[in-house]
Amino acid sequence: MINTQLFLRVLTGSRNPLYALFCLGSSLLLSVSCSTNAPAEQTDYKTAYLVNLEPSCPTGLHLQPNGPYAAFVHCNDALANQLGLIYYAPMDAPIDGKWRLNDLFWHKDEKWSQDVTSFTWGPKGKGMFVATASIYGSGGIFWLDLASRTSKRIYSADGSKMLQGKTVVIKILAMDAEKGFLEFSTDVFDDGKSTPKTNKKKIHIRDLKILD
Repeated sequence: MINTQLFLRVLTGSRNPLYALFCLGSSLLLSVSCSTNAPAEQTDYKTAYLVNLEPSCPTGLHLQPNGPYAAFVHCNDALANQLGLIYYAPMDAPIDGKWRLNDLFWHKDEKWSQDVTSFTWGPKGKGMFVATASIYGSGGIFWLDLASRTSKRIYSADGSKMLQGKTVVIKILAMDAEKGFLEFSTDVFDDGKSTPKTNKKKIHIRDLKILD
């Protein structure tokens, strides 16, 4: 007798049999990939929930490891990478926060959704950090509160006089929830040069009171 739940977990890497079945069907019918992004035991939490879209963009669904949401990554090479959020888990009521059964996708006209370079899920399932470049996007880092479907820009390349008017690619490197900081890099391309100037920075996110 085949253990169906165990089979689906092995096949898709998901501990949730319903999501595993959804991933399997999506992979077969839509040719998209599913990723649970669930960190293995003893994994360094600083990068456990981090998803990099460069240099190799992982098109498809990326399951939130500690909540009901999933990120959909749409890779477009020279036209940059787009990001959308989905309420993928079964809902106990027609409405959950700002999500409804007939409105399960969050993406349209959001500044954080264009030219995405990386994102990382928050530690308590409440939100995620998203970094963007300034070519097709806003060149910033955003905190997304998932339940309320609201976003807050916590870093902007335009906020620095040295970076204004320049092409900037911002990438999240790590998040340390215990120490309360987000580490990221800025690649600044000057005057059409192909080699950027790279700097590493930190944002003290505990002061923003978004991890409570």
